[in-house]
Amino acid sequence: MAQSPMLTDYVSLIMQLFDQFMQARIEQGIKQAKSSTYCSRWFIIFFMMMQFRGIYGFKTQWRWLTNHPEVLQILGWQQPPHRTTIARRYKALYEGIEALILFIGQYAANLSEQFHSTDLVIDKSLFKARGPVW
Repeated sequence: MAQSPMLTDYVSLIMQLFDQFMQARIEQGIKQAKSSTYCSRWFIIFFMMMQFRGIYGFKTQWRWLTNHPEVLQILGWQQPPHRTTIARRYKALYEGIEALILFIGQYAANLSEQFHSTDLVIDKSLFKARGPVW
């Protein structure tokens, strides 16, 4: 019987794809952002975990992170970032995450024909996040 993937399996897969994404950006001549205390790559993992768990509020994310020190260890953080840092980084990472999602979609399309996309589907909840559509 096959084992279910663990959190560390997902983290390592996403990190591999992120590294390939960053290498492709370097080859395209796109400048990288300056380094900071909390690396963007780990924030992407953190935000994906929070999305999966359905935890959307920054204060709630901070509280969850303070109650789960094992995740701090996985992310390589000594202490949880302040909730305003979480909010600020979330907003700053939007364009980078959008480009990463496009890269992963193109990467997956090359793996198998079942991943080829012929239709574009827009989730209306993305529009609701920025206000009413009309």
